[in-house]
Amino acid sequence: MTDLNRSEYVNYGTDAQKKLTDVKPGQYFGELAIIEAWPRSGTIVAEEELRTIELTGHDLVNYVKISIRF
Repeated sequence: MTDLNRSEYVNYGTDAQKKLTDVKPGQYFGELAIIEAWPRSGTIVAEEELRTIELTGHDLVNYVKISIRF
C-alpha cells in the first residue's frame, strides 16, 4: 500500500453530499467520538488506497496513563 495523498471528508447526512475538508497524510479524524464519546458526525471517503490506524477509547486512555507517568 502507498500513503494517501489526499482524502475527502464528506457529510453523508443528507442526499446532497458536501465536502467539508481534505485530510492530508499525518492528520487525524474522529477524535470527538473518542474523547467525548459522541456519535460520529461524518464519514471519511478515501479517493485512493491508504493505510489507517484505529485508536479506540481504551487505547487512548492507556496511552495517556503511560505518557503522564514520571
